[in-house]
Amino acid sequence: MPSSLEQAQTLTLAFVDALLTGQSVTERAIPDVQTLDRNSLGAITPYVCMQFGDPQPKGPTSFVGPMGDDYVMPIYIQIIAGNMSDAQKISNKTLFGFLGQSFPWAGQVEKRVSGAVFPILNSDGATEAYLAPLSFGLPINLNPSV
Repeated sequence: MPSSLEQAQTLTLAFVDALLTGQSVTERAIPDVQTLDRNSLGAITPYVCMQFGDPQPKGPTSFVGPMGDDYVMPIYIQIIAGNMSDAQKISNKTLFGFLGQSFPWAGQVEKRVSGAVFPILNSDGATEAYLAPLSFGLPINLNPSV
């Protein structure tokens, strides 16, 4: 059986995929100029990259670590698009889809510091794409197996 961490990651990825219909949503590294997804014409169709950070203790702690199984799983989302407007629109949709969201298998999503839209530049400084990063924390109860 999967651990509660694997289950939370899988269900969160499925939530984002359902929220952003029409966009490719995958768990993978942040792209650079060489690894940007492009169509056959070389254009960038908007897509989403996600990463999950290591769970961090939340709540009361003691000298031996967290008391209970309260942790926050960091969620990092990067919206990649060929223009700034598309990146910002998809980022806003993702932001409002997560704000106030809670799940039966976890707590209420917490917004972490992130935002803005950044260019992905090639070696001569030309903009190849735009990246809109978002960061959230998801309270979870860690169990080795479910």
